Amino acid sequence: MRIKDTLIEVVEGKIEETTSDFAISRGLFKDDMTEQAIRGIVFRSLNEAIQAKAESIALPCFTCKVSGIPLSGVAKILSQEVLKAIKSDSNTLRGVVFFVEDEDLYLKFSETV
Repeated sequence: MRIKDTLIEVVEGKIEETTSDFAISRGLFKDDMTEQAIRGIVFRSLNEAIQAKAESIALPCFTCKVSGIPLSGVAKILSQEVLKAIKSDSNTLRGVVFFVEDEDLYLKFSETV
């Protein structure tokens, strides 16, 4: 999918395999996080990438089992924050890659995004 000049894609694999200029570590996200906490991390990371003039960013896809946010909820949160960032006047990102580590999550995440 392409929005403005930014290509958005979902790939199956490990985020460590990325060739993106900037990556958000899965380790930043805990299983008991709230929606606001997830949004905050993604917002700050996207802004950091844009300020660094990164042209691409990789984001992990995950579920928050303890707090009960399902994959579809996390996908929606990530997508909304990415859309806000790439629609901003200061956007430098030309590629956004969501990394999903297993096939079932890949299929579910792809449907949501």
